[in-house]
Amino acid sequence: MRPVLLCKTVLLLSLYAALDFNAEAACSKLGEICQEDCDCCDTETKPGIKCESRGTGDRKCYLSNKIGDQCTENSDCKSQWCSGGICVPKFTHRPRSDPKMMSYCNMDLSVLEVINGYLPNGKGTCACTNPSMETKSSAQNLMSTPYTYPGTTYSNNYALGSGFVIRPLLSGPVRFMKICTANGDSNRDPTSYKIQRKCAETGSLKTIQEGALSFPMREKNPAMTDRECTLVTITEKKSFYLEYHITFPTQRFGDPACSPNASCIDYPTSISELSLLGHCTQVAEAQTLAPTPAPTRAPTRAPTNKISFNGKIKVKCIYNPCDKDGSWDESDVYVKVYSNGSYIGKTSRKNDIKEDRSYCYNTYFYPGAVNVGSGYSWRVEFKVYDYDSSTGDDYMGSISYTMTSARTYNGGLGTGCKNTRLTYEVKAY
Repeated sequence: MRPVLLCKTVLLLSLYAALDFNAEAACSKLGEICQEDCDCCDTETKPGIKCESRGTGDRKCYLSNKIGDQCTENSDCKSQWCSGGICVPKFTHRPRSDPKMMSYCNMDLSVLEVINGYLPNGKGTCACTNPSMETKSSAQNLMSTPYTYPGTTYSNNYALGSGFVIRPLLSGPVRFMKICTANGDSNRDPTSYKIQRKCAETGSLKTIQEGALSFPMREKNPAMTDRECTLVTITEKKSFYLEYHITFPTQRFGDPACSPNASCIDYPTSISELSLLGHCTQVAEAQTLAPTPAPTRAPTRAPTNKISFNGKIKVKCIYNPCDKDGSWDESDVYVKVYSNGSYIGKTSRKNDIKEDRSYCYNTYFYPGAVNVGSGYSWRVEFKVYDYDSSTGDDYMGSISYTMTSARTYNGGLGTGCKNTRLTYEVKAY
């Protein structure tokens, strides 16, 4: 009888193993119904995945990133609002049906002056005593409409306390400050900030906010070279001034000590983007600081041409994706999106799309403020890829659209890879 008992034991163990495996395989993917956080796939490795109702009645698995975290679409954020690649608050006391009431505009900053701090002089440093200085024009590139100057890096060798005197070209209460590290060494990242306002009438400076800056991805992985952005909430509700002084008192600094015979080294603070954001319904053209000597001209009947708009991009559907893997596999397709040459995000990946089939992503991207009209244009590009874990992703072509006047444009073109076709929507509002 013992062999029979042994068989029963093996059978029961096999049954339990099968039940265990099926339970693990039955986890809910993003967008699928769940009862609690543990029902969602990857919650152990991705703490941002949560089981939430979000007003739909059914609880589903969502990415639930916090305010200030990076995102590619509204559903990535707990606030359900992604603007300029960052999760921002979505005020529930305003009508949800009007997107303008829930949008934030870049305030288009003008650099009045570069602020030089002082050289790092801690133990083991060998800073150059007369390093080069950045110009006001290079600083201005950071303040232009986001993504206009992809890959721009501003580095101030007089690092500690360095910054800018800036004037918003759009006036209104400042709600957020967005700052991005440069690509490269994380030792060059700023670790604190100070925002001061200057009164036009008295010329006095007053600190309105200061605090620590955190770039958690680069802090956890010092070898990371990709830039990271963070969003600072401005707590002073009346932060509505014509001129600001923004400085960075400290930097990460983790360089090894200099050897006795080493030449001098520069220890700059480096960033790739700085912008102030205000609620789009509360900003307007900034006034001049003082009257000009000549008399003010009478207002014209024609309104001033508006050039700054909110941008919204929608990746709709992919049709007939060309087969880059041959007969042994189907295409696993995703789309990268670029605004004025700068990468702003990608869609999710849809696996195993046959060459004669289609799939609709219906994914939104929000690049922030864009300039359109009066000589300005906005270029959006879509690049299509086939994911391949072993040999690297295969490029499946691209399409682009350039907008010269504010509108909603629905397009769809071939990517240049056989019959592959992508549909999209680009909107400036």
